[in-house]
Amino acid sequence: MSERYHEGSRLLQDRNDTRRVTIINEALAAKYFPNEDPLGRIIYTGFEGGERIIGVVANVAEAELTDAPAPARYMLYGQTPFVPQQVSFVLAADRPEAVDEVLREARATVERRGQNLAVQDAMTMQAVLDRAVGAPGRVAILLSLLAGLALVLGSIGVYGMISQFVSRRTRDYGVRIALGLTRGGVISHVLGRGLKLVALGCAFGIGAAMVLTRLLSSLLYGVPAADLPAFAAAVLALVLVGTVAAWVPARRASRTDPVAALRQE
Repeated sequence: MSERYHEGSRLLQDRNDTRRVTIINEALAAKYFPNEDPLGRIIYTGFEGGERIIGVVANVAEAELTDAPAPARYMLYGQTPFVPQQVSFVLAADRPEAVDEVLREARATVERRGQNLAVQDAMTMQAVLDRAVGAPGRVAILLSLLAGLALVLGSIGVYGMISQFVSRRTRDYGVRIALGLTRGGVISHVLGRGLKLVALGCAFGIGAAMVLTRLLSSLLYGVPAADLPAFAAAVLALVLVGTVAAWVPARRASRTDPVAALRQE
Protein backbone atom coordinates (compact mmCIF):
# COMPACT_ATOMS: atom_id res chain seq x y z
CA MET A 1 0.00 0.00 0.00
CA SER A 2 1.99 2.92 -1.26
CA GLU A 3 -0.74 5.33 -2.30
CA ARG A 4 -0.51 8.88 -1.05
CA TYR A 5 -3.39 11.23 -0.26
CA HIS A 6 -3.43 14.95 0.39
CA GLU A 7 -5.22 16.24 3.49
CA GLY A 8 -5.12 19.99 3.21
CA SER A 9 -1.44 20.95 3.07
CA ARG A 10 -0.24 17.74 4.71
CA LEU A 11 0.84 14.62 2.86
CA LEU A 12 -0.78 11.50 4.30
CA GLN A 13 1.06 8.21 3.76
CA ASP A 14 -0.11 4.75 4.72
CA ARG A 15 2.82 3.97 6.97
CA ASN A 16 3.02 2.51 10.47
CA ASP A 17 3.88 5.86 12.07
CA THR A 18 1.08 7.84 10.39
CA ARG A 19 -2.62 8.19 10.97
CA ARG A 20 -4.61 4.96 10.90
CA VAL A 21 -5.84 4.06 7.45
CA THR A 22 -8.01 1.23 6.20
CA ILE A 23 -9.23 -0.40 3.02
CA ILE A 24 -12.88 -1.44 2.91
CA ASN A 25 -14.72 -3.90 0.70
CA GLU A 26 -17.64 -3.15 -1.58
CA ALA A 27 -20.18 -4.57 0.90
CA LEU A 28 -19.12 -2.10 3.60
CA ALA A 29 -19.11 0.76 1.10
CA ALA A 30 -22.61 -0.12 -0.08
CA LYS A 31 -23.94 -0.39 3.48
CA TYR A 32 -22.46 2.74 5.07
CA PHE A 33 -21.69 4.95 2.05
CA PRO A 34 -24.50 4.35 -0.45
CA ASN A 35 -24.41 6.48 -3.59
CA GLU A 36 -21.26 8.35 -2.49
CA ASP A 37 -17.49 8.04 -2.78
CA PRO A 38 -16.06 6.61 0.47
CA LEU A 39 -12.43 7.50 -0.32
CA GLY A 40 -11.06 9.94 2.24
CA ARG A 41 -13.95 9.40 4.66
CA ILE A 42 -13.22 8.49 8.28
CA ILE A 43 -14.82 5.58 10.09
CA TYR A 44 -14.76 5.34 13.87
CA THR A 45 -14.17 1.83 15.16
CA GLY A 46 -12.95 2.53 18.68
CA PHE A 47 -9.49 3.81 17.82
CA GLU A 48 -8.62 7.38 18.65
CA GLY A 49 -9.09 9.58 15.60
CA GLY A 50 -10.78 6.86 13.60
CA GLU A 51 -9.50 5.31 10.38
CA ARG A 52 -9.32 7.04 7.03
CA ILE A 53 -10.52 5.03 4.02
CA ILE A 54 -7.86 4.89 1.31
CA GLY A 55 -9.27 2.19 -0.96
CA VAL A 56 -12.18 -0.06 -1.88
CA VAL A 57 -11.68 -3.68 -2.91
CA ALA A 58 -13.99 -6.40 -4.20
CA ASN A 59 -15.89 -8.69 -1.85
CA VAL A 60 -14.39 -12.04 -0.90
CA ALA A 61 -15.64 -14.93 1.24
CA GLU A 62 -14.15 -14.21 4.66
CA ALA A 63 -14.86 -17.61 6.28
CA GLU A 64 -16.69 -20.16 4.16
CA LEU A 65 -16.57 -20.23 0.38
CA THR A 66 -20.33 -19.91 0.10
CA ASP A 67 -20.63 -17.01 2.55
CA ALA A 68 -22.60 -14.02 1.34
CA PRO A 69 -20.67 -10.73 1.00
CA ALA A 70 -20.22 -9.17 4.44
CA PRO A 71 -18.84 -5.72 5.34
CA ALA A 72 -15.11 -5.95 6.06
CA ARG A 73 -12.10 -3.68 6.38
CA TYR A 74 -8.37 -4.30 6.06
CA MET A 75 -5.69 -2.49 8.10
CA LEU A 76 -1.91 -2.28 8.11
CA TYR A 77 -0.27 -5.01 10.14
CA GLY A 78 1.74 -2.47 12.07
CA GLN A 79 -1.33 -0.39 12.94
CA THR A 80 -3.29 -3.19 14.59
CA PRO A 81 -3.60 -2.87 18.39
CA PHE A 82 -2.29 -6.39 18.91
CA VAL A 83 -0.22 -8.91 17.01
CA PRO A 84 -2.12 -12.19 16.55
CA GLN A 85 -0.29 -15.40 17.35
CA GLN A 86 -1.10 -16.83 13.94
CA VAL A 87 -0.45 -14.92 10.74
CA SER A 88 -1.03 -15.96 7.12
CA PHE A 89 1.05 -14.71 4.21
CA VAL A 90 0.19 -14.98 0.52
CA LEU A 91 3.11 -15.43 -1.87
CA ALA A 92 2.88 -15.08 -5.63
CA ALA A 93 4.86 -17.08 -8.18
CA ASP A 94 5.38 -15.95 -11.76
CA ARG A 95 4.83 -19.47 -13.10
CA PRO A 96 3.22 -22.66 -11.68
CA GLU A 97 6.43 -24.69 -11.70
CA ALA A 98 8.09 -22.10 -9.44
CA VAL A 99 5.70 -22.67 -6.53
CA ASP A 100 7.91 -25.22 -4.76
CA GLU A 101 10.93 -22.93 -5.08
CA VAL A 102 8.98 -19.97 -3.64
CA LEU A 103 7.82 -22.06 -0.68
CA ARG A 104 11.37 -23.25 0.04
CA GLU A 105 12.70 -19.70 -0.04
CA ALA A 106 9.88 -18.51 2.22
CA ARG A 107 10.61 -21.23 4.78
CA ALA A 108 14.32 -20.41 4.67
CA THR A 109 13.58 -16.70 5.22
CA VAL A 110 11.39 -17.44 8.24
CA GLU A 111 14.03 -19.72 9.74
CA ARG A 112 16.76 -17.14 9.16
CA ARG A 113 14.98 -14.00 10.36
CA GLY A 114 12.33 -15.31 12.71
CA GLN A 115 13.98 -17.72 15.12
CA ASN A 116 10.91 -17.61 17.38
CA LEU A 117 8.51 -18.32 14.53
CA ALA A 118 7.43 -21.65 13.09
CA VAL A 119 5.74 -22.40 9.79
CA GLN A 120 2.64 -24.38 10.62
CA ASP A 121 1.48 -25.13 7.10
CA ALA A 122 2.20 -24.16 3.52
CA MET A 123 -0.13 -24.92 0.64
CA THR A 124 -1.04 -23.68 -2.80
CA MET A 125 -4.22 -21.76 -3.54
CA GLN A 126 -5.43 -24.79 -5.50
CA ALA A 127 -5.12 -26.88 -2.33
CA VAL A 128 -6.99 -24.19 -0.38
CA LEU A 129 -9.75 -24.22 -2.99
CA ASP A 130 -9.93 -28.02 -2.99
CA ARG A 131 -10.24 -28.02 0.80
CA ALA A 132 -12.95 -25.32 0.72
CA VAL A 133 -15.09 -27.06 -1.90
CA GLY A 134 -14.29 -30.59 -0.76
CA ALA A 135 -17.55 -31.77 0.80
CA PRO A 136 -19.91 -29.44 -1.13
CA GLY A 137 -18.09 -30.32 -4.34
CA ARG A 138 -18.54 -34.06 -3.77
CA VAL A 139 -22.21 -33.54 -2.99
CA ALA A 140 -22.61 -31.47 -6.17
CA ILE A 141 -20.94 -34.21 -8.25
CA LEU A 142 -23.18 -36.85 -6.67
CA LEU A 143 -26.30 -34.78 -7.36
CA SER A 144 -25.18 -34.23 -10.96
CA LEU A 145 -24.71 -37.97 -11.47
CA LEU A 146 -28.13 -38.67 -9.95
CA ALA A 147 -29.69 -36.00 -12.17
CA GLY A 148 -28.08 -37.55 -15.24
CA LEU A 149 -29.34 -41.00 -14.20
CA ALA A 150 -32.83 -39.60 -13.67
CA LEU A 151 -32.72 -38.05 -17.14
CA VAL A 152 -31.73 -41.39 -18.70
CA LEU A 153 -34.44 -43.26 -16.79
CA GLY A 154 -37.00 -40.63 -17.79
CA SER A 155 -36.12 -40.95 -21.47
CA ILE A 156 -36.41 -44.74 -21.22
CA GLY A 157 -39.80 -44.35 -19.55
CA VAL A 158 -41.07 -41.99 -22.25
CA TYR A 159 -39.81 -44.34 -24.97
CA GLY A 160 -41.45 -47.35 -23.32
CA MET A 161 -44.83 -45.70 -22.84
CA ILE A 162 -44.95 -44.27 -26.37
CA SER A 163 -43.84 -47.60 -27.84
CA GLN A 164 -46.64 -49.37 -25.99
CA PHE A 165 -49.08 -46.70 -27.11
CA VAL A 166 -48.04 -47.15 -30.76
CA SER A 167 -48.19 -50.96 -30.54
CA ARG A 168 -51.74 -50.89 -29.18
CA ARG A 169 -52.91 -48.50 -31.92
CA THR A 170 -51.25 -50.12 -34.91
CA ARG A 171 -54.60 -50.94 -36.56
CA ASP A 172 -55.86 -47.43 -35.83
CA TYR A 173 -52.86 -45.87 -37.57
CA GLY A 174 -53.24 -48.35 -40.45
CA VAL A 175 -56.83 -47.21 -40.98
CA ARG A 176 -55.90 -43.54 -40.75
CA ILE A 177 -53.09 -43.94 -43.26
CA ALA A 178 -55.44 -45.83 -45.59
CA LEU A 179 -57.92 -42.95 -45.32
CA GLY A 180 -55.26 -40.42 -46.28
CA LEU A 181 -53.41 -39.45 -43.11
CA THR A 182 -49.87 -38.51 -44.05
CA ARG A 183 -46.79 -39.96 -42.39
CA GLY A 184 -45.99 -36.52 -41.02
CA GLY A 185 -49.42 -36.40 -39.42
CA VAL A 186 -48.78 -39.73 -37.69
CA ILE A 187 -45.43 -38.52 -36.38
CA SER A 188 -46.98 -35.28 -35.10
CA HIS A 189 -49.73 -37.22 -33.32
CA VAL A 190 -47.31 -39.55 -31.57
CA LEU A 191 -44.86 -36.78 -30.70
CA GLY A 192 -47.70 -34.75 -29.24
CA ARG A 193 -48.54 -37.67 -27.00
CA GLY A 194 -44.94 -37.91 -25.82
CA LEU A 195 -44.57 -34.17 -25.26
CA LYS A 196 -47.71 -34.16 -23.12
CA LEU A 197 -46.02 -36.67 -20.82
CA VAL A 198 -42.87 -34.52 -20.74
CA ALA A 199 -44.91 -31.38 -19.97
CA LEU A 200 -46.69 -33.15 -17.13
CA GLY A 201 -43.37 -34.34 -15.72
CA CYS A 202 -41.89 -30.84 -16.00
CA ALA A 203 -44.81 -29.32 -14.13
CA PHE A 204 -44.45 -31.76 -11.23
CA GLY A 205 -40.65 -31.48 -11.33
CA ILE A 206 -40.59 -27.68 -11.15
CA GLY A 207 -43.03 -27.71 -8.26
CA ALA A 208 -40.86 -30.19 -6.35
CA ALA A 209 -37.68 -28.30 -7.25
CA MET A 210 -39.08 -25.03 -5.88
CA VAL A 211 -39.43 -26.76 -2.51
CA LEU A 212 -36.30 -28.92 -2.47
CA THR A 213 -33.85 -26.27 -3.69
CA ARG A 214 -34.47 -24.28 -0.53
CA LEU A 215 -33.14 -27.25 1.42
CA LEU A 216 -29.99 -27.19 -0.76
CA SER A 217 -29.48 -23.42 -0.54
CA SER A 218 -26.30 -23.94 1.53
CA LEU A 219 -24.71 -25.63 -1.51
CA LEU A 220 -25.61 -22.82 -3.88
CA TYR A 221 -23.27 -19.88 -4.40
CA GLY A 222 -24.34 -16.92 -6.49
CA VAL A 223 -27.46 -18.82 -7.59
CA PRO A 224 -30.87 -18.17 -5.98
CA ALA A 225 -33.05 -21.08 -4.95
CA ALA A 226 -35.60 -20.17 -7.65
CA ASP A 227 -33.21 -19.51 -10.54
CA LEU A 228 -35.33 -19.06 -13.66
CA PRO A 229 -32.48 -19.61 -16.20
CA ALA A 230 -31.57 -22.90 -14.47
CA PHE A 231 -35.18 -24.07 -14.51
CA ALA A 232 -35.55 -23.03 -18.16
CA ALA A 233 -32.40 -24.95 -19.10
CA ALA A 234 -33.67 -28.05 -17.26
CA VAL A 235 -37.04 -27.88 -18.99
CA LEU A 236 -35.35 -27.44 -22.38
CA ALA A 237 -33.14 -30.47 -21.74
CA LEU A 238 -36.16 -32.56 -20.76
CA VAL A 239 -38.09 -31.48 -23.85
CA LEU A 240 -35.18 -32.36 -26.13
CA VAL A 241 -34.64 -35.75 -24.51
CA GLY A 242 -38.38 -36.48 -24.51
CA THR A 243 -38.66 -35.52 -28.18
CA VAL A 244 -35.82 -37.86 -29.13
CA ALA A 245 -37.30 -40.66 -27.02
CA ALA A 246 -40.73 -40.28 -28.66
CA TRP A 247 -39.32 -39.83 -32.17
CA VAL A 248 -38.28 -43.47 -32.56
CA PRO A 249 -41.75 -45.02 -31.96
CA ALA A 250 -43.36 -42.13 -33.86
CA ARG A 251 -41.23 -42.88 -36.91
CA ARG A 252 -42.09 -46.56 -36.58
CA ALA A 253 -45.80 -45.74 -36.43
CA SER A 254 -45.53 -43.62 -39.57
CA ARG A 255 -44.24 -46.67 -41.48
CA THR A 256 -47.27 -48.78 -40.61
CA ASP A 257 -48.46 -50.83 -43.59
CA PRO A 258 -52.25 -50.29 -43.86
CA VAL A 259 -52.84 -53.71 -45.46
CA ALA A 260 -50.82 -55.59 -42.86
CA ALA A 261 -52.43 -53.62 -40.03
CA LEU A 262 -55.96 -54.35 -41.24
CA ARG A 263 -55.19 -58.08 -41.47
CA GLN A 264 -54.26 -58.23 -37.79
CA GLU A 265 -56.81 -59.82 -35.57
